[in-house]
Amino acid sequence: LLASEYARPDSATFSGMIRACVNLLPNTEDRDDRVIELFRLAYCTVPSSGAPSSPRMGSSTTSERMRAPPGAGCVDANVLQRLRHAFPSTEDYIRVREDFEKHRRRHVGEE
Repeated sequence: LLASEYARPDSATFSGMIRACVNLLPNTEDRDDRVIELFRLAYCTVPSSGAPSSPRMGSSTTSERMRAPPGAGCVDANVLQRLRHAFPSTEDYIRVREDFEKHRRRHVGEE
């Protein structure tokens, strides 16, 4: 999908893939590694040009809250929610989120 000229992944793509991993793979370190890999791919993937300002959401408040922050790639509130549900350990979630925030802060203004 990343190499396709016809479609681009977005936050819904990554949210669905993380959800599928959590629901279909056994709860092992391998599953956690795959979820982390998908999450990293999500924040390193530049969203299509129309994605952040898409008027799919009903109210402007909701769309503002759901929109990916600057430098976040294809990560929005739905992806973060899926990530939180993927890790039973708060420490693991915080560690992955800290890596994401470091990446995001480095890339603010470059997109």
